[in-house]
Amino acid sequence: MIAASTTKPGIIPPGGECPVCRAARAGRLAAAWAISLGFLLAAAAHAQDYTYTTNQETITITAYTGAGGEVAIPAVIDGLPVAGIGDQAFSLCGKLLKVTIPNGVTQIGDWAFYQCTGLTNVSLPDSLVRMGMNAFMECTNLPDMVIPKGVTQIEAGLFYQCSGLTQVLLPESLTRFGRDAFMNCVSLERVLIPGGVVAIGENAFSGCRSLGSVAIPDGVISMGSAAFYGCHNLTNVVLGRGLTSLAASVFSDCTGLEGIAIPGQVTEIGIGAFSLCTKLASVAIPSSVTNLGWYGFSGCSSLTNVTLGSGLAEIGMMAFYGCSSLAGVYFEGNAPNLGAIVFQEADNVVVYYRPGTTGWDATFGDRPTQLWVPPTPGYGEWAEAIGLNKKYPQANREADDPDQDGLTNVQEMQAGTDPTDPQSVLKMEFMPRMANLEEPDQIPPAENQEALYFQSVAGKTYAVQSAEALGGAWQNVAVVTAATSQKRVLVTKSNSRVFYRVVVSQ
Repeated sequence: MIAASTTKPGIIPPGGECPVCRAARAGRLAAAWAISLGFLLAAAAHAQDYTYTTNQETITITAYTGAGGEVAIPAVIDGLPVAGIGDQAFSLCGKLLKVTIPNGVTQIGDWAFYQCTGLTNVSLPDSLVRMGMNAFMECTNLPDMVIPKGVTQIEAGLFYQCSGLTQVLLPESLTRFGRDAFMNCVSLERVLIPGGVVAIGENAFSGCRSLGSVAIPDGVISMGSAAFYGCHNLTNVVLGRGLTSLAASVFSDCTGLEGIAIPGQVTEIGIGAFSLCTKLASVAIPSSVTNLGWYGFSGCSSLTNVTLGSGLAEIGMMAFYGCSSLAGVYFEGNAPNLGAIVFQEADNVVVYYRPGTTGWDATFGDRPTQLWVPPTPGYGEWAEAIGLNKKYPQANREADDPDQDGLTNVQEMQAGTDPTDPQSVLKMEFMPRMANLEEPDQIPPAENQEALYFQSVAGKTYAVQSAEALGGAWQNVAVVTAATSQKRVLVTKSNSRVFYRVVVSQ
């Protein structure tokens, strides 16, 4: 029933006002309030299952109040496009099973879906450019994820402890992994790091114990401490050429790792970088490395031999502690500074050093030393290792000369030169190449000395010999190890004729 009005049309009640005027005044007041609210940056509102804010142009969802299940976030609310999912908007929604985020959303805030433990499917839009830190932290039943191509960073803790996550597809736009990004994703089996990535943060993949292999692109210049700590199933690692240091504990406790190739640009191996890699059998440290940090390979119980490059200047305390299978440590250069108890509980170690290097005594680090004269490989092994078989399969016999430098393949093998490179020859040279000489070899000789120069290969040991006549007996004048592409030997001037030659020392 509609109540009848007691006011006659066209008559204003005593002391009152016309209902039409009253309605008009109320409308003006409402409009005035609406206009004043328009000056606010954002206004809280409610629509169905969401709390949101607006800047009068777009909507940001700040909270979800629905019952969970499968949720499709609307693209438009109150006539405005949804552009953002705010901080903690869906956090602790344990009953949320599936969420579809509409195109147009560019931002997912920090902790947005934290501990949505029932979540099994997330559809992300192509418009997305940022996923906030810890946004999907502890979504323990989320099995996979496809990251849109506009996202450039995996923020800190984004998928921390997503224990059900087995795979993630990353876009080529990606440049960085934040700290803890995939930490303790214990089911993650594979990750393909895009070529545009330049930095991998601390603990980024720490505890990903199902991860089987990883390739670090050449563009990565920074990899944080413990980045792959405790990846127990990691057996294959390829390190890019952009890395200049390996951070503390970066591959520590990777108990399945059997080998590692350290790039020639790395200068420092950090504290405990490969500690507790219990299947690591051998390792070669390039000459670029100057410092091997404390505990670097401690607890590598299967490690049997290590080769250390000529640039190594410092070995930190307990670097090989507990390497119970370690039998040989081979030094290419002079004896480095040594920390305390480097070889403790590595009782079977013998330290080998090259002829011509300095600083060695009968023991080193309380372990016996021995001159290192590597066995000469057979011709077939040498031809394969140096690439002769691959580059010149029709000219790989001992008597062939594929690079046409006047030396046969077998002569180049004996000389330690490259049979595929005509510029790589063992020969005496009349003049110094100052840019290619070691500093001591650049010092002018004394008045009673003559300088003999010859083309050399870094790391090779040579004997310079003399004879009074061709066909006579040759005697060693000096035995030297080259560090560059030219080597000098000083001999005493003689008033009689003397012949000199240089040979590779056996």
